[in-house]
Amino acid sequence: MVKISKFCSMWLKIAVVAGLIVLTTSHIQPAFSDPIRIGVIPYESASAIEEQYGPFAQYIGKKLHRPATVIVAQQYIGIVQALRSDQIEAAYLNPLSYVLFADRFRNTPEHLVPISMPWVHGSLYYYGVIFTLKGNGINSIADLKGKSMAFVDPTSTSGYLYPYQYMKQHGVNPDRDLSNQMFASAQGVVPAVLNGSVSAGAIFAEGLKLSTKGDPQDYQKLKILATVGPIANGMLVARGNLDPVEIAQLRQALIDINTDPAGKEALKDLQVSRWEPADDSKFDPVRAAARAKGMNIQSLAPPK
Repeated sequence: MVKISKFCSMWLKIAVVAGLIVLTTSHIQPAFSDPIRIGVIPYESASAIEEQYGPFAQYIGKKLHRPATVIVAQQYIGIVQALRSDQIEAAYLNPLSYVLFADRFRNTPEHLVPISMPWVHGSLYYYGVIFTLKGNGINSIADLKGKSMAFVDPTSTSGYLYPYQYMKQHGVNPDRDLSNQMFASAQGVVPAVLNGSVSAGAIFAEGLKLSTKGDPQDYQKLKILATVGPIANGMLVARGNLDPVEIAQLRQALIDINTDPAGKEALKDLQVSRWEPADDSKFDPVRAAARAKGMNIQSLAPPK
């Protein structure tokens, strides 16, 4: 039998320990020090959105052990451009922006990675409304022929696409039958109807109350002509060229947030009760409506 010298024995032990260290550290997830920037579509004023999303971003940052910030774009297309140019790591997209972007870039390095969907006001879905002022003689969709109307944005699902589709299904073609159609943003549609600039408007249902919270009596002046939907709330996505570990960490954070007391507290300002795993198929009705309207990625550009 060959005896191993003390010198060789010492180096053998060092080699074994070193091997164990390599095996152990190979399973340690890499750390990321750069901030994670979360883009949000402009459904309300930028300051209000930043305040609502602030605790949520802080929680995500804490879970990912890195700073987190909220980026609010001026227009829907701004979020898409920020994702494509690596200016943000994740974003919460409205349904129409999500399906147009996801389908157009599905097989490219810029593809979206669906992460999670929120339950807002206790539901995975929301609705849009077509509304007018009480007492102005407009009592049905048919009465909108020859009238003016304000929509939110060409890429708003509840404030344009679904109302447009509903009106066509009920005998009114907005492009042909309205005397004028304008886009006024989520903050501008209700005031435009209240001050008589237009005869009717379309907006997400909760937008009626948000726009009149300064004067609740204004809400009582409005009449809903039709409700459209349901529409899946939206999708939190990550850009496809992120490190897979980052994507996995983000997805896990959106799972933990539902049971972590700190996570639940962070959701209060968003009025989100929980997040659930992404299910792209829930947006198929939006895809169908977008195809019927002939919309594509270029439709995200703001109207001239």
